[in-house]
Amino acid sequence: MDSLNISLTPPQNYLAEEILLGSILINPFIFSKIVNTLKIEAFFLECHQLIYINLLKIYHSNKLNSIELLYSLSENDNLEKIGGVNKIIDLMKQSQVFIYSNNTNLYLDELIKIINQNYAKRLMIQYGHNIIQLAYIKKLHGNSLYNKASHYLNITVEKMPKNYINNLEEIIGNVIFEIHNKKQNIFNYNAQHKIKIKSGFKEIDKLTYGLPNGDLIILAARPSMGKTSLAINIANNILKKSEYSICIFSLEMSSKQILHKFISIASRISQKQLANYSLNNYQWNIIKKICQKLLNSNLYIHDKTNISIDYIEYIAKIWKNSYKNTGLIIIDYLQLIQFDMLNNLNRVQQLSYITRKLKMLAQYLNLPILTLSQLNRSIELRVNKEPILSDLKESGCINIYNTINIISNNNYNLYFKSLFYNNFQINKSLKTKLNYLRLKPQYTQNNILKNYLF
Repeated sequence: MDSLNISLTPPQNYLAEEILLGSILINPFIFSKIVNTLKIEAFFLECHQLIYINLLKIYHSNKLNSIELLYSLSENDNLEKIGGVNKIIDLMKQSQVFIYSNNTNLYLDELIKIINQNYAKRLMIQYGHNIIQLAYIKKLHGNSLYNKASHYLNITVEKMPKNYINNLEEIIGNVIFEIHNKKQNIFNYNAQHKIKIKSGFKEIDKLTYGLPNGDLIILAARPSMGKTSLAINIANNILKKSEYSICIFSLEMSSKQILHKFISIASRISQKQLANYSLNNYQWNIIKKICQKLLNSNLYIHDKTNISIDYIEYIAKIWKNSYKNTGLIIIDYLQLIQFDMLNNLNRVQQLSYITRKLKMLAQYLNLPILTLSQLNRSIELRVNKEPILSDLKESGCINIYNTINIISNNNYNLYFKSLFYNNFQINKSLKTKLNYLRLKPQYTQNNILKNYLF
């Protein structure tokens, strides 16, 4: 039997690492694409890891350039460890041919792929060795041995970058199987021919002029007041009347839970019935038709938790470039977005930073971004429980932009939500007039009263 030709050197490609790091220094704008696809450990050489760590630091401080990198390395006594100033110069020289090429993005993708593939191989070697050692432990038998080995394999998979954005086609079949076994066009042009998506709630659209491209819209309410249901209603209205794509970042609910809400809203079947699978033949036929429509829609759900604003920006740009007719991004919800910057900022400052980044992202993509935001429960301690602007301190709503603040006030009845109508207070920035809408609970529809604006 031929012997295996196994190299004692761990899999790595230091040349790819050098070219990538040099490319970042020459063209810092590419770093937003790289930061969410490469981990520090993906670099094999320690000097490259140190450089990447400091690049991350100055990137989050919005100071990404070679001078700041040298200063950061010197400050941490790491400049000599990486090989001094000459190392930085060599990296930049190494990368000039690639960064000024017409195929820069193609080269970057290939470099990232090479580095990640070698990182995956090193992980397999590391945890494969651990699995081999388990086999020599006499006390481990059967399921215990299998579970520990599976644990190491799962760690290998979890450490690699993943694509968490799911087309409904990937999950809708399972949801249908589980359930079975257990007037107006939504778009218009304004005077400047700027495309605006309408929410489908006529009076809200009348007040807010739809959902303008490039706008950040914040929907703020206390917990369990129907923020997600209202957002999904808006998404459902758009999908029903158009071929535009919608991307939902769900930081709290899974893709399956979001799909259940879509089905409940469209079918007028309560989520309790769906959860208990207590459906008659008529309801089941309705659900099948709705699922078929959703299957043909352009709805994409990203349900990874603990993600940063930079990661959201990265995925949103990929989605924008990958799909046609992109229309709306929904984020549920603001307070769950992780803050990775090294600065010691309080929570209000962190949310302010995240909000500004989302506003810039909306402008860059030229799309509306609807972000849900959770208010605290201090309102319940007041005699008059009607929401006021000071409640929005930690919601991300208070800024110089023309945001729309929609505050849910459920007739002050928290325990009998399904028995009462929801009041929505809309306050447009720089205007003092407050407007009230009455919306039907459970499915968040606004067709219950002819004159519900008062």
